[in-house]
Amino acid sequence: IQAGIQDADVLLAVTNSDEVNMIACQISYSLFKTPLKIARIRSSHYASPQLYANFHIPIDIRISPELLVTSALMRIIEFPGAQEVLDFYHGEILLASIEFNPQHPLIDSSFETLKGQLKDLNCFPVALYQQKKFFIIHDDFCIKPNDQVYFLGTHFAMHQLLSRLIHYNYTNFRIMIGGAGHIGSKLAKNLESHYQVKVIERDPVVANQIASDLHHSYVLQGDIADSELLISENIHETDIFCAVTNEDEANIMSCLQAKHLGAKQTIALVNRKTYVPLIEDSPIDHAISPEMISAGHILTKIRRGHMLKVHRLQNTSTEMIELILVDKDEQMNVIGKRLNEVEMPKGCSILAVIRQNELMEPTANFKFHKHDHLIILMIEPKSLNDLEQIFQMPFK
Repeated sequence: IQAGIQDADVLLAVTNSDEVNMIACQISYSLFKTPLKIARIRSSHYASPQLYANFHIPIDIRISPELLVTSALMRIIEFPGAQEVLDFYHGEILLASIEFNPQHPLIDSSFETLKGQLKDLNCFPVALYQQKKFFIIHDDFCIKPNDQVYFLGTHFAMHQLLSRLIHYNYTNFRIMIGGAGHIGSKLAKNLESHYQVKVIERDPVVANQIASDLHHSYVLQGDIADSELLISENIHETDIFCAVTNEDEANIMSCLQAKHLGAKQTIALVNRKTYVPLIEDSPIDHAISPEMISAGHILTKIRRGHMLKVHRLQNTSTEMIELILVDKDEQMNVIGKRLNEVEMPKGCSILAVIRQNELMEPTANFKFHKHDHLIILMIEPKSLNDLEQIFQMPFK
């Protein structure tokens, strides 16, 4: 009551206890009829949809950070060489970033040249991350060493893109997972039918349990930062080493160790947001932040109107947004207009349109139709109110 729950439109219950979150939502609904209740529910024992109705447990949206993180890890593993891989349009369209090292043949080439080399693929560059800043791409921009370029495309096109730009070999992939907790066990189960998987777990009880649950993976009991163990398990032949224990320091140190011993790529789960910038300048290839992944998912649920996806890029406040143009009066100021007739806020740009399963890069004369899905880059969060005004998005 002191926090003003009686006047709130949304309750976010995201403590580490599923039961506390469930009770908070129950109290909020029973006493104050809070319209939207979002809860973090971690345990699979509470997964049944029958539990969640206003006459049972009144939770409108359930969030599982572990499932969100596992999905993010799966996308990175499926597209090795990409720095970030995010999904739109029911997972059919992907946003992937590629870092151009100083020796890449396209260094100092313009984006017009890059687009020309990719014209046969169903993907195109949409944004640039340079010296820790985001830019909307123009054809006369040039690619500089260590730039990260973001591409939108279909699944198949992304595989072709990575093969063409990075020359990555996808065959006989070997993956080593450090930690067999909620995330590590889910990840191993999802991967073992497609890849060669090894799991290292320090707790012998947990190691025995995961060994009985898996069918095509090797499970080892030991310390993921033990160099002798890593060497004995041929870490130098490992394509991806993924550290997903509950200890940030163990994940970071084991990834550094694995990289030093020859692992091609390393992924560290990092819960403390303050550690993420430190990893950016380290040999570790990927830092996965459950907080940032969950934040984007929550924003999707509580933002105004018809936003379908919100992804935060590079663990910053820059967002890539998917919204749909519905056949309603409030969006008639966009539907039927051309791109050059829609005045976007500063730092915002409509990068792509998906219409009837087709991904399109809009030009100045492109005309918007109802049911179009728009992919929008919003570099500054202060532009959100202006963006909502343009698309006249009422609160859900």
